[in-house]
Amino acid sequence: MNVSVIQSGGRRGRPKPVPARPTPARPVLTRPALAEPVLTKPVLTKPVPARPVKAYPKYQRLLSVVGGLASLGTSAAGVAVAPVEAKALCAVVVAGSVAVCRRGSRLGVVADRDGLVDRSMGGVRRISWREVRQITVGSGTETDVPDAAGVSVVVLRLHDGQVLRLWGTARHSRASVVEIRQRLVAIQATDVAERW
Repeated sequence: MNVSVIQSGGRRGRPKPVPARPTPARPVLTRPALAEPVLTKPVLTKPVPARPVKAYPKYQRLLSVVGGLASLGTSAAGVAVAPVEAKALCAVVVAGSVAVCRRGSRLGVVADRDGLVDRSMGGVRRISWREVRQITVGSGTETDVPDAAGVSVVVLRLHDGQVLRLWGTARHSRASVVEIRQRLVAIQATDVAERW
């Protein structure tokens, strides 16, 4: 007990203790309890690279190679037994047959994070993902009206306004073309994320 003032008096002249006012207790500063961290799957800062897409028209490849080999066989026989005037024509047919076999065996679309390569009988076209504005699924006709055969293809719309049909992705099953399109969109998104 704190004695702040001593009063005189009382029995036997002893001073009488006077209790002091209680001092207010100081608030104790404590930190609020932190919530327990919730363990979750780690957030990836880099997107997972999508698998490359390789789409080939298998029947078209097969037919072009078989047709080219048949033409090569007949024209090679023509070079061997034909008269001199026909040998030049047969040699041209041999060269054409080799070109058809070579190009026909490489038909298709290959896409990875660097871009897209479309190989057709007309040549090879490389397309960067930066050029692509939109990837859709269309029909096998130029007007996007469903054709009688029901063929679907992946259609690229470029920033410069061009519309490209990837014939290597042509399928009778629209669901498989939609799956190819989704994989192409995933690769394009990976490329865009890596550029940022």
